[in-house]
Amino acid sequence: MRSVAGAMSSLVKEHFPDGCTGVEVGVWEGSTSAGLLNRLPQLKLIMVDHWKKHPSIKGQFWSQEKMDNCFEKALNATDFAKDRRKIMRMDSLEAAVKLEGEVFGFVFIDATHTPQALSKDLEAWGSKISVGGLFFCDDIGGSIDRKYGCKMQRLFFAYAKENGFEEPQWLAYNVWWTLRVK
Repeated sequence: MRSVAGAMSSLVKEHFPDGCTGVEVGVWEGSTSAGLLNRLPQLKLIMVDHWKKHPSIKGQFWSQEKMDNCFEKALNATDFAKDRRKIMRMDSLEAAVKLEGEVFGFVFIDATHTPQALSKDLEAWGSKISVGGLFFCDDIGGSIDRKYGCKMQRLFFAYAKENGFEEPQWLAYNVWWTLRVK
């Protein structure tokens, strides 16, 4: 089975053979960012993540120390392409405001996995995708998110239909994608 970065890279190459600027919202340890930057040498990638402990989540796994370690791993994983990456360590909605007026070849939403957060991210980032650009969304269906998956998938499909995108298609693992057509 292909990796998420491998599957995404194939689509990005097909639609943007000369390269583009893309955004990953929700970077975690940077493995997808590193895979994209490695496979797409002309890609410029904006990496958005606040790397902060969420106040409602308990346990050591989600401590601020863990988030800081994830940030360091993301830096190290993408250091080979530091001239082609831009790291925005902030909330996704704050980053979207800072990038007001910008248009991107693709956006990959892999951030806070709740319907409320996804709805806000779709609104904040969907309008920043160029006509002919790609919109990817992770963990919106399937086994990884049994609590919210179907609702999140419906949100993504409805957003696509109402905002000039084709009907979303499954890509790999729990990643779905769509193409902006107008």
